[in-house]
Amino acid sequence: MLKCSALRIIRSFSREELTEFNDFLRSPYFNKKTGVIKLFNEIKKYYPELTSDSLDKEKLWNKLYPDKKFNYGVMKNLIFEITKLAEEFITIVNGESYEIQKEMNLCDALTKRKLNNVLEKRISVIRKKFIDSSLSNSEVDILDFYWYLNKIGDAEMWLIHFGDKNKSMKDISGRQQSINITGTIINLIMSFYPAYILSLMDKNNFGQNISGMILKSIPEEVFENVFDEIRKESEIKYKIINSYYLGYIATANAESSEYFYHFRNFFYANFECIPVKSRHDLDFMIINLFSLISDSSFEKENEYFEHFLFRFKNNLVLDKNKQLNSIQFLTWIVVFFDGQNVRNLEKFIKQYQSFINDEDKEASLLLGEAIVNFMKEDFQKCLNVLMKIKFNSILLKNALRKFTLLVYYEINEYEMFLTTLDAYKHFLNYSDWGKKEFRDYRIQRTKDVYNSIETLFELRGSPNIFALEQFEKRLKSKSIDFKKWFLSKISEIKLSSKMKIKSGLGKTAE
Repeated sequence: MLKCSALRIIRSFSREELTEFNDFLRSPYFNKKTGVIKLFNEIKKYYPELTSDSLDKEKLWNKLYPDKKFNYGVMKNLIFEITKLAEEFITIVNGESYEIQKEMNLCDALTKRKLNNVLEKRISVIRKKFIDSSLSNSEVDILDFYWYLNKIGDAEMWLIHFGDKNKSMKDISGRQQSINITGTIINLIMSFYPAYILSLMDKNNFGQNISGMILKSIPEEVFENVFDEIRKESEIKYKIINSYYLGYIATANAESSEYFYHFRNFFYANFECIPVKSRHDLDFMIINLFSLISDSSFEKENEYFEHFLFRFKNNLVLDKNKQLNSIQFLTWIVVFFDGQNVRNLEKFIKQYQSFINDEDKEASLLLGEAIVNFMKEDFQKCLNVLMKIKFNSILLKNALRKFTLLVYYEINEYEMFLTTLDAYKHFLNYSDWGKKEFRDYRIQRTKDVYNSIETLFELRGSPNIFALEQFEKRLKSKSIDFKKWFLSKISEIKLSSKMKIKSGLGKTAE
């Protein structure tokens, strides 16, 4: 049973949910099988880890039915039942968190039962949940929000058609049109976006972007006229749809940073009135634009760092489901490392460590601890922590090895650097990186890092101002991991070299 879905679901429960699930199983409306209750009583003894060998099927059977011979079929049915009930329980719990969805389900039921008077009262209540202030504070996905609005309009029109014949449909019909158009445009943009990104990653195996074809066929002035009409009805709805549209325009015209700034600045200026989940959509577009923009004047590293600070200050760290995986956690660590802001890094780790949700969580937290020590210049302690880390993900393994090379430079261990580098090259060549394009990209970025560290060792041992300046120029012109760290090390070598010349302790080869 150790690998069954039921245990994975129960492991995700809070202690409060564990108690509620116990009550759920004891309710005869949901469960009439006492064997399932007995099974849960045994399982919960090993909460929260639920990894004990005592959760083996046969061992559990002996606890449940000590006088009976193990019956595989019965045990299989019990596990199936508790899994099904656990799935039903989390479905109900999830539904309880969406009040609007519950209201819509009620309206649907009232419509089917033709309870028009009751339905009319409920619609009046629900309408109040869809005022502009509700939209900006809603955690409902924007497309779901417009779908709900559309369903409300349908219910209202149904009431008028079968009820008050004297009541005009004009206002409702006009509102429905605005809702449908807004939802349709956002839906087209959200369909275009992932298709566009996927086509860039794999041009040979991706067909036409149909959503993009539709969007491209609509003249810009048509969008402007539509948005003007929407703005007359609602300033907030206008800001939301315009944010998505500007994100689409910036993505479709990534050769120029002008569109990026227009989109990014509009998003920042109207952030507070944009629904929570839409913030994540738009933020995702901004993040991807950093790798899409080909404008040579675009200061990518600085803008990237500034945007991450904005995300950190405005609670845009977690994804839509309020989770964080180890790759995302590493990205944040590197951002704070590049920004040399150890206080923000410590604050970030403390605030978000509990949200990491995968098998590399423990190792990721150790890496965070190591980098904090690195930034505090306690390099030996940093190295000691790094030696304890064991990642499962190849990307995280690569990041760990790459960062270890930086530490060897800081403690001036050139021999250890070379020894570690030999093993690293073997790892690069024989690891499974997936697609060739991805493999080549990752290996090249890694080579850029370790070759640059080797150059630093050489220049520190025998400083050459001309060589330093050429090296610095090359680094500034390319995208490389830990760029700010490299540039700071070059500055240190320059300063040290100048001090030696000034004090007469040595000469710098010109």
